[in-house]
Amino acid sequence: MKHTMGNHTRGRRAAVIAFGVVLAMGAPLGAQQTGAQQAAATRPVGLPQSPAPAPAAGTKVLQLSMAEAVAMSMEANLGLKSQRLNVDVAAQNIVGAHASFLPQLRGSVSRQVTDRPASSFTDVSAATISSNNLAVGATLNQQLPWYGGSYSVNFNNGRSATSSVGATFNPTLSSSFTVNYSQPLLQGFKLDSARVGLETSERQREIADLDLQAQMITLQAQVRDAYLNLVGAVETRKVVGQNMDSAQRQLDRSKQQVGVGTLAQIDVIQAEANVASTQVSVISSDAQIAAAQDVLRSLILDPARPDYWDIEFQTTDTIPEATPRAIDVNAVTANALASRLDLLSARKNLAITGLNVKLDHDLTKPTVNAIAQYSASGTGGVLNTYSQTFPPTLLSQSAKSLGSTLGEAFSGAYPSWTVGLNVTYPIGTTSARSNLARAQIQEHQQQINLKDLERQVSAAVRQAVRDVETTAQRVVAAAASLTANEKQYEAEKRKEEVGLSTTFDVLQKQALLASARLTDIQARIQYSQALLNLDRVQKIR
Repeated sequence: MKHTMGNHTRGRRAAVIAFGVVLAMGAPLGAQQTGAQQAAATRPVGLPQSPAPAPAAGTKVLQLSMAEAVAMSMEANLGLKSQRLNVDVAAQNIVGAHASFLPQLRGSVSRQVTDRPASSFTDVSAATISSNNLAVGATLNQQLPWYGGSYSVNFNNGRSATSSVGATFNPTLSSSFTVNYSQPLLQGFKLDSARVGLETSERQREIADLDLQAQMITLQAQVRDAYLNLVGAVETRKVVGQNMDSAQRQLDRSKQQVGVGTLAQIDVIQAEANVASTQVSVISSDAQIAAAQDVLRSLILDPARPDYWDIEFQTTDTIPEATPRAIDVNAVTANALASRLDLLSARKNLAITGLNVKLDHDLTKPTVNAIAQYSASGTGGVLNTYSQTFPPTLLSQSAKSLGSTLGEAFSGAYPSWTVGLNVTYPIGTTSARSNLARAQIQEHQQQINLKDLERQVSAAVRQAVRDVETTAQRVVAAAASLTANEKQYEAEKRKEEVGLSTTFDVLQKQALLASARLTDIQARIQYSQALLNLDRVQKIR
């Protein structure tokens, strides 16, 4: 009999130690899960309330819902601010690509003064011949965004004067007007580097937008997950706090019973050990809340604000209602394959590579350009009439104005037309063919990577659906276990009140009930996170 009682006492002590371990191990709540969207319905935890630790002096308490936390992160997160700048950079790249097709206007003004020795029999009147020339010109040219064509318009005016005798016009006014147009017929007709560059920059802007959306969704998922972890840490603290109160009441009652001689001293020792073990769980829970506060703080607050470390968040949302729901795995997989941002980004990158392949293929073609040119000119100034004698003598002068000169140029008084065809054909293998082969290999590689990414997306979505279904089953099982342990604990207390149970038995049932409560909280938190994760994996990696 004595041997049996000794084993029973050792069993009690082992149960008390196991009780403390259960509370310590039960504190973390789904810290490794991720989420993307909060469920709408909520329900209270249904546990006796125990006051949470009071905020430290100087701490600012900020009541915060999950939606408010997400909104704050969209404004304050530094990583998101940096990603928005990438979108601005991509937009400026489009502006730069458009500049390739803008008209360019150039102007020039020059003056030339020269002195030369007399070199003609008409220059016998002077040993040094001087000339003074002034030239003014303007050019307008543009590469067209259609079919690779380009044009240029040139307009030039000049005035020249010389001391040489015998010039028909002196000073001479000259005007010319020229239009050139070049049209590729093979290489450069459908594609050229400028048009490919513009389309590439537009697609890169779309990719930057997708990257921004992906980072926003990722941040929202992280915030919701951190918020749920904080809610879970707070609810866990309530459980261990309530359990601490129950352990303390059990210890006080055991001391009273020992005082009146109705209970053995060993029961007081067991109750004291229970209180000490529960205190460890309280300390662990407080540390978990502080860590969850810091994680949420890093996601939604600007580190530059002076009260960054002085704010304590008080969650206003409770654990979302864990209502199991049927999920069509084929439908959600198809949705992810059609709309996931990383897939869309990969497809756009593949399209950019396809453009480069087309451009490299176009560059392997011969160059055949049709050209057309029209020009007209006019001449004016002071017209000199000389005699037929030697040396010639000036007989008369008449002036032809600048307006007349310009009129001749623009009216086509002396037109000139030129049309032609320029052909360039490379002999032998060129670098263009090598570039084409390399681009085709890269395109094929990206196609393989896209197929592999689609496979990974399908696998991730199916796993997320399984996680939802598994955690839903855990919620049901945890709720049933909690109900059973509550009934068992209440029954054990009633048995103790009438002398049919011991302090050890009550402590054992209390440990089981605390574990069941923590398991219930953890199951509902993980189910909510599984739903949020399922929503996230349909959008981003």
